[in-house]
Amino acid sequence: MSITEEKPPLTASTEQVAQQFELAKLDYARLGTQEQSLMEKREAVWTKFFAILAIPSGTAGVVGLNGSIYLLGLVPFFITCIALDVKHDEQVLRYDVRKGMKKLAAEWGFCNHDSKYAKQDGSRWWHGYYKYGKAAAFLVAEIIAATIVSWFFLDQPVLSVSLALLNAFFIIATAWCML
Repeated sequence: MSITEEKPPLTASTEQVAQQFELAKLDYARLGTQEQSLMEKREAVWTKFFAILAIPSGTAGVVGLNGSIYLLGLVPFFITCIALDVKHDEQVLRYDVRKGMKKLAAEWGFCNHDSKYAKQDGSRWWHGYYKYGKAAAFLVAEIIAATIVSWFFLDQPVLSVSLALLNAFFIIATAWCML
């Protein structure tokens, strides 16, 4: 093709538009499946949380009180790990999945769940309360575990203060992730 020849127009044919629409529907369905998976993962966090809390008390009969206290000292660490996982999932849900769904809905005219709530007069009063409940449970469990472990080692002040500082770091990290 030489410079003097005319180029074909860059408009998409009806067939191409239909194919792009089908691909957009498939992508929207994929994002919906990913959103559902992340929403279901929210409930699994509680199972992990209660398992972490039950391990030190369940092992007290096997390893004794001292061994149970050492395990209790790990509770803030494990809860912080769960909080980081929750923060990651929430960010993926908000910034990747739902943002992609809104973009596709705006481009192709899909009706998504956010478009229903966007037309309401007020905001949803329940929005985000599950996060506050989860954060409160995580932080209270960490504070109680850190207090008991530091109190148990009061006869060794260096160890007690070191554990208190380490657990304070985990508590701050959990608060940063959850709030």
